[in-house]
Amino acid sequence: MSRQIVLLSALATALSAYSQPLAGAQGGALSATALGAAALVANPAGMSSGMSTWEIALPEFSATVGGITLREYAFYFGGVRTSTGWQRRRLTLEEREEFVRLLESRPHTFSLRAGTLAGVWRPSPSYAVGFGSRTELWLRIQLPRGTVEAAQQPIIGSDTAELLGGTFSLRAYSVLTAAYARALWQADTMQGWRPRRLLGGVALHLYRGHEYVEVLPGGRIRLEPFMPESWDSTLSWDISIQQRWRLGTSGSAALPLLIGVAPAIGWGAGVSIGLRWEWQTVDTVPPQVAATLSLEHAGFLRWSLTEAVLRSRDTLSGILGEEEELQRRYTPLKEASTVVERMPARLRIGATVEMVALGVESPLRLAVEYAHGLGPTWSLPGPSAGLGLMYRGLTWMPQIAIGLMWSHALGLQVPLGLQWTSPRFWGVRTVVEVATNSLLGWLLRGTIRNVHAEMYVRIMRPAAP
Repeated sequence: MSRQIVLLSALATALSAYSQPLAGAQGGALSATALGAAALVANPAGMSSGMSTWEIALPEFSATVGGITLREYAFYFGGVRTSTGWQRRRLTLEEREEFVRLLESRPHTFSLRAGTLAGVWRPSPSYAVGFGSRTELWLRIQLPRGTVEAAQQPIIGSDTAELLGGTFSLRAYSVLTAAYARALWQADTMQGWRPRRLLGGVALHLYRGHEYVEVLPGGRIRLEPFMPESWDSTLSWDISIQQRWRLGTSGSAALPLLIGVAPAIGWGAGVSIGLRWEWQTVDTVPPQVAATLSLEHAGFLRWSLTEAVLRSRDTLSGILGEEEELQRRYTPLKEASTVVERMPARLRIGATVEMVALGVESPLRLAVEYAHGLGPTWSLPGPSAGLGLMYRGLTWMPQIAIGLMWSHALGLQVPLGLQWTSPRFWGVRTVVEVATNSLLGWLLRGTIRNVHAEMYVRIMRPAAP
């Protein structure tokens, strides 16, 4: 599993695909700007706002690394150029110590989202139905305090070593979503500037858990050498261990896990609800102002796990002792356990306004949002806010979005995104979006500690004029 995680983390600096790049590029204002299929993972009311009869999102991937700067990532994982091509970097002893210090000094996070398929059908402007499936993987790791000092010993155990705390959380689960949105209220006539309609949406989610690892707080490992008072001057150790963890695995390979067909070791359910209020004038087709409120993925997942406990105060003589003796002394006690865990819920409030509504003759849209993550620690909870602009050029030109995002977990980010829509072929159009939340990280490679890139492709049939 560790080799798979390292491989997946390398994808974070490459172009990937996810169903809301342009919405995220507008300051992360997903509740107000994610429409159509993108609304399946945000405010479901946005499904019924758009100009297409149906749309299908192709398989998609997105990855984010937090806690490490782009310069650090490139140094430790990017390799070096040689006469025979790129080779893995061989770290010196000092570089290894610096890497360990990096992992000990702050938590590092990695998240991966892979969508198998998503689609929305909008038979009339009054309602829409949608479906989607995706897999999410979350990893959060921080080495115990004292790891650097232990790594600096020429021989591990030659001096007293004490490791305290540390974090390792891993979750992998898949989500099946069915959603419905409709107009709750709509104006009968359009006279001047007034509210046009109120949209509501609900999405039901079925969660299947595949991988679970959680090292529980309070861990401690102490190794203290001493010389016994006997004629045999072999070095011995006083050992104190206290550690608890929970573990559950489907035993699946990477591909079934990635597309969400791995065996389940947990089941759960959740719901997303949202509202979207739109204003416009009689001579405008798209809404000029929209205000939104949504609660996303309020649910739970019930895991069937194994809980392991290792507590020991012992003395070892010799270098390490016999392997069978070590296994007998330090095999943890295990028992089956059930854990019910909250899913990464999020409360959002947002708005968009076309600049022409403010008297500015420019094809710009302003978006703003405040959000609050309500999930467990591994899902990076806490407050976040964003502000974004999107430029709508001529029909054959790409739309451009840029913004500012701040979150309690990842700090400041500057997203940038492009959207291009192809001419109509056989009644359908192809929409391509590319985006990154790491523009500031590329400019300030040594200070911004997150890396993120996305691409999204969907096929849609525009509604009849």
